[in-house]
Amino acid sequence: MRLSSFPYTVKLYAQHIGNGSVSLPNGSTTDLVLLREPISQASYECDDGYEVTASNTTEALLIDKTFYFIGPFLKSFYFADYPLAKVRIGVKGDGTNEVHITKVLLSIVALSPSGSTSLGSTTLTFSTEYSSKATDYKIFDVQALIPTTSQELPANVAIGYRIKIWGYVDGGDQYVKLFYTRGSSDTTVIINYMQEEEAP
Repeated sequence: MRLSSFPYTVKLYAQHIGNGSVSLPNGSTTDLVLLREPISQASYECDDGYEVTASNTTEALLIDKTFYFIGPFLKSFYFADYPLAKVRIGVKGDGTNEVHITKVLLSIVALSPSGSTSLGSTTLTFSTEYSSKATDYKIFDVQALIPTTSQELPANVAIGYRIKIWGYVDGGDQYVKLFYTRGSSDTTVIINYMQEEEAP
């Protein structure tokens, strides 16, 4: 096997594709995808994020979502270096009680007909919790490199970007949102990879 002499780079945008869905290698479907270009801002019935109501007063997992690249790689490939992941998160309180984000896990997975395999992850635990009691969304970005294995990945796997968010509230019902706004770069992952080439 001969690898490309220089890495390819692809920036993938997390988006929701409305009432449509795409098939994945394990036979399931999803409407949360990674695209080479974001969808149009005017796309109909496409969500701009995923919002949850939080009422837990101790740390708990609030959001767990995976976006899949639906344009499979043409040939087997290796990661050339660590993917650079970014996620946009919002928190909204009731004016009295705060909502706190304590940690975020970002990971890369490979989905094949036999199941899902983690290729690497990084957990960001905040020494100062991100929090707000404002009644409008307070938004922040989290960005990190994801250490990945250097194993060969066949062309028929679906690469996924998984995001998990933990937090708690002081009281009442508060809100946390993962943003992937139509036409935006709210939540992205940049992948550098080496691909097989034909021998000269």
